[in-house]
Amino acid sequence: LRRISTPEMERYFAQDLEDLKARGWTNVARDVQLEAGDLSQAWAEPDGQEYATVAMRFSMVEVTTDAQGTVVEGHPTNRETATELWTFTRRPGTQWVLSAIQQTG
Repeated sequence: LRRISTPEMERYFAQDLEDLKARGWTNVARDVQLEAGDLSQAWAEPDGQEYATVAMRFSMVEVTTDAQGTVVEGHPTNRETATELWTFTRRPGTQWVLSAIQQTG
């Protein structure tokens, strides 16, 4: 995650994983398909930092189970569709990294 996200996003993902682990839960997302990705906005700050926000609609099968394998969230076979706003950032001449994810609806 360090290669593709900001330190703040890396901490966010790590906290989510720790929360799951503390509950004894496992989350699996499979068959992820990007349905649409549209640039929503792009801008540069006075210090040169560049940003781009992409509205991404995707579908997947996602299920969370407890230590006994009982489903606590999601469904093991039903495909769900979601839309999220992903914001990426970079300094000119460097790779884009994920800096924020915002849920919609």
